[in-house]
Amino acid sequence: MSYRRALVTNWSRRDRLAVLVLATVTALLVGTTLSVIAASGETTRVAADQLNESADVTTYADPTAARDAAGADGVVFPYATAEEGDRTVTVVGVPQTRNGSALRTAPPPNATTVRGPADPGGRVELHGDADSVTRSVVAPGTRGLFPEWWYVATPSTVDQLGPTGAFVVGADTPADGSSGAAARGTVPLVGGLVFFLRGTEQLLQSLLVVTGGAALLTAVVVFSITRMTVRDRLTTLVVLRATGLERHRVLWLFTARATLLTAVAVLAGTAAGIVLPNAAVNAAVSVGVSTTLTLGVSGRVLRVLGPLIGGVLGAGTLAGAIATLSAVRASPAALAGHADGASTGGRGSRGDGPLARFRPRLLPSNALVPTAATLTVFAAVAVVAVTALSVVAPVTATSADVVMQEGAAHPWSSRVDADYADALRSGGNRASPEIFLLSVVDGTPFLARGADFGAYANVSDATLVDGRRPRTPDEAVIGRGLARTLGVSPGERLTLGGTNRPGIARVDIVGTYRAAGLYDDQLIVPLATARHLSNVGEGDVNLIRTSATQTGTTESPSPAGTPVSTLSADGIRVTALSVPASVTVNESIPVTVTLDNDGRETASRTLTIGLGNASVTRDVRLAAGERTTVTVDFDRRPPGRYAVSAGDRTRTVTVGEQRYLSLGPLPDRGPPGATLRVRVTNGTGNPVGNATLTIGDTTVQTDGSGVATLALPAADTATITATAPGYEATRREISVSRTATRLPVARLTVTPRLPGPLERPRATVDLRNPWNTTVDSDVAVSRSVGRPVPVEVGAGERTNVTATLHRAQTGVHRVEATVDGAVIAQATYEVRGDDRILSALGSGEGTTVTGSGLNQATTAVLGNVSVLLGTLVGLAALATVAATTVSFSRAVHARRRTIGVHRATGATPLQVSRRVLTDAARIALPAAGLALLCAMAAVWLLARTDVLVAFGIALVPAVTPGDLAAIAAVTVALAVLGAAVATWGLVRVEPARLLDPPDASSGDDRRPPREDEDA
Repeated sequence: MSYRRALVTNWSRRDRLAVLVLATVTALLVGTTLSVIAASGETTRVAADQLNESADVTTYADPTAARDAAGADGVVFPYATAEEGDRTVTVVGVPQTRNGSALRTAPPPNATTVRGPADPGGRVELHGDADSVTRSVVAPGTRGLFPEWWYVATPSTVDQLGPTGAFVVGADTPADGSSGAAARGTVPLVGGLVFFLRGTEQLLQSLLVVTGGAALLTAVVVFSITRMTVRDRLTTLVVLRATGLERHRVLWLFTARATLLTAVAVLAGTAAGIVLPNAAVNAAVSVGVSTTLTLGVSGRVLRVLGPLIGGVLGAGTLAGAIATLSAVRASPAALAGHADGASTGGRGSRGDGPLARFRPRLLPSNALVPTAATLTVFAAVAVVAVTALSVVAPVTATSADVVMQEGAAHPWSSRVDADYADALRSGGNRASPEIFLLSVVDGTPFLARGADFGAYANVSDATLVDGRRPRTPDEAVIGRGLARTLGVSPGERLTLGGTNRPGIARVDIVGTYRAAGLYDDQLIVPLATARHLSNVGEGDVNLIRTSATQTGTTESPSPAGTPVSTLSADGIRVTALSVPASVTVNESIPVTVTLDNDGRETASRTLTIGLGNASVTRDVRLAAGERTTVTVDFDRRPPGRYAVSAGDRTRTVTVGEQRYLSLGPLPDRGPPGATLRVRVTNGTGNPVGNATLTIGDTTVQTDGSGVATLALPAADTATITATAPGYEATRREISVSRTATRLPVARLTVTPRLPGPLERPRATVDLRNPWNTTVDSDVAVSRSVGRPVPVEVGAGERTNVTATLHRAQTGVHRVEATVDGAVIAQATYEVRGDDRILSALGSGEGTTVTGSGLNQATTAVLGNVSVLLGTLVGLAALATVAATTVSFSRAVHARRRTIGVHRATGATPLQVSRRVLTDAARIALPAAGLALLCAMAAVWLLARTDVLVAFGIALVPAVTPGDLAAIAAVTVALAVLGAAVATWGLVRVEPARLLDPPDASSGDDRRPPREDEDA
């Protein structure tokens, strides 16, 4: 074999591992690019299919420029600002001819009339910049393109008043500064789907920026591998250089080696990058994720992948050349010195002190930095994915602090009575009725909300930092983040289009506010404006956001935020009273009372427990939502029946000379031949041993725990009789049928028993298995949110199943627990509250929601985003494992001789692997922390410079401590997994091979590198 071939094509195990790493990184880049392009194209297709009214609205400051730009396809609506009494109004001129179904506005009035907010039949005097006019007022008619508080007139009336601008609908050419357009020029007439189209494009561009960072791994890996290869072949290079091989040939050979290695990896990674995302889509479909993604290699994909793959290949070639320069520049004598030093041993990780136990014992400590570098890419991808989900989630889902119509697919398809917020406030909650608006201005999507800013600020902890609150429907306030993105400030105007209906409105920005997270990136308009731009009817909103107050008071939506009501401190009630059915004259009587505090603050109560004419009192203090039990033992009583009371609950207890027996929970029905486990107890619940049980001709005795087994006879009815000395006999009948099944015995309770309309009660099913065999079945609870729960209960055992119930209308409701369709327990509870709330949270009936195309498209688009994010994180994880494998491979090989000594002195491969992985964990823990810091800083910087944006919201890291802990745990696990892969092949090598340095020119990687080589 020639030296040229040996240097270029004779690859070691480490080189093959490098190919795997580069292939995985390439798969990440190719797969992400393929998914991003497919998602972008699918979003465009869905928007094109669903958006029927896609005309744009451009606002011009100069009506003449508007008419010039409108051309033959556009419709011009001039408008004027006029004074009516002590208020400023907008007068818009509607031309007689209109084109496009989007322009649903009532026919324009004639030259002597206007349509607007004044009383029909009267006359209104309007004072414009040029002249004043007096017009008769006609009825407004149906809701149209323009707000009902604007005046609609003829263009001639606007011209007489003096036009201050114009709207152009449907023009082919958008406005620009040269044609006299006002600031914030173009918006879609119906913006819901365009919002998702533009927002998804922003998200996809952000993801491409993040994954582009993974391309740096290519250069790092090739540089590291080539540098290690040069070190391994120093002896060969000394001979070649000493015998006359020119420096540029050495550079060419190692560069060719790096290029070939990168090319093979790129080809394999490209294939994997096409296959893996398609597998992810198929997996998402199989688990029920709504997605319409179809991943294929189109011309657009090839146009993007071509330069990308070329860039990766070029980065690998350049990295290989740079890594070889030091060897090329050195003289043969200097290379010989390096070759001699390469075989010497070095220091491992040593040191004492308080941190010694956390330092790696076998692997070199300097593996920390390269490990952190490889983990940073995954951490950045994970942080962006979590932040992106936090941005998308509020647009698509609800939380425990959101009241929304039952069964609504998305917030904007929900309808809730806005007055319900008053009921929430009277219960001690802050409440903000809100309407969602999906807006796009000049191609930039953002979320707007219709809300009273006082209520919005109370719930969102928002604070005005400039200007004032809106006072009229034509005013709005903007979050600082969105103001920075759009480049607007108080005093400027924005034109807004409709969300799921054609609509036009203009708002003056009168203030800027500061809030946490995504709430800082929104526009807040009055509810009247939001209703005009959406399908929400008068008196309704999409949802109500809530948050409990700290003092039990209600925050008013007024600017002052004045408390208007206070909760009662006494929220403690008796929820259960337990007493034995019977006792003897020689026994005390135990009484147990359960109390719940259903209020919203700590409360105290003096509880009175009565038995006959005797009573005791106990002082109880409970925090909000807390439960406690109080047990009292009354002294022995003469024979008779006694009433027991606590709160509004009563029970009776019988005191007699004879003691009574009780049979443990038994079913009502059972199949013939089935064996029961019957438990016998006395009146106080203690087991009775040696009791006699009889069923038909069979008689058995109970054991020390009071249990015996009995088989049901082949009869229609079986009677079980229990007797014991000193006790009165007791009986229980059970129906016997061949069609009966073995069902558990259940007790169903609902807490709280008096929930409010906002609460979701919890049902608890206490299951006991009376049969002498395991019962395996599905337990379902009616009116519950979840699905049936599979339960397996052993013979004589007990378990609980809990379920959250739907919110319900006021009134009494019954809940049933069923096992395999058979009812085994029932319970009732009562909902108390304001009767006006019925339709808001009950059966889900309410205003009919139009615009199903938006709902369908939204579901598909957001499903695609979820699949895309999942695919991206998965590919990033694979690339991280591969990259950390190379990093730890170098570190492990740097300790090859030490590992050989351990193996030669009796250490097993498992023991060596355990020690290596322990060291890997010690390195990975601080590396993960460093990676998270670098990732957070990089994402924050890119977001603040508007490089990372989605749906108009800068992707400033929005991760909780729990999210950070989860990301850190995953990064550590990926690093340890990479170390395991790097160690697997080495620990299986014979100890002699680990200790015996091979010929460096052979091309394998068995030469023990210096112990102090950096990893």
